[in-house]
Amino acid sequence: MRIATTILVMLATTLPAAAAGQAADHRVLPFTPSGQGDPQAVVCRAPQKLENAEGYGPEICLRNGIWILLTQDAKDLAADGRSVFKRPLVEEPHGNGPAEAVTCRKPPTITASRTWRGPVVCLENRVWASLYERGLTVTGDGRLVSTRMSGPATDPTGMPVIQTTPPPRDAPVIGGYYSPL
Repeated sequence: MRIATTILVMLATTLPAAAAGQAADHRVLPFTPSGQGDPQAVVCRAPQKLENAEGYGPEICLRNGIWILLTQDAKDLAADGRSVFKRPLVEEPHGNGPAEAVTCRKPPTITASRTWRGPVVCLENRVWASLYERGLTVTGDGRLVSTRMSGPATDPTGMPVIQTTPPPRDAPVIGGYYSPL
């Protein structure tokens, strides 16, 4: 893992200089790109404000193949363009913020016979928002599942229908009825 990070830092410091002359042709985002799209396409990040100094760092242009490696590991390039740091993690991302910005979900703790942590999931905000709107979520072990309840005895909103009174004498039997023993 450390070797991969070292390689990324080396690429990040040499590739921006190589791509700087071509930066005018490429898309420039005000935040770190996710790496989605053509792996060979060059995407640039606008200069970011330096942490302990006044001014801004360089515009960084990398291929999507490099940006996606950073995104998959929940890492980002610092404003100086030379060091890599971990992205901040969010408990429940809902897609707030710029649509193409990346948000990473904190790995949930999963307990069964042993306690373990699920994967960190990093997606663009537009993807998180789309999942939230469609009633989908990423489970602790990384699977995509629906949060909607459905079944044969549900109302139009998807909620289960449980009737607590006896049915009328001439009513057809559908769904379930609760009756005391």
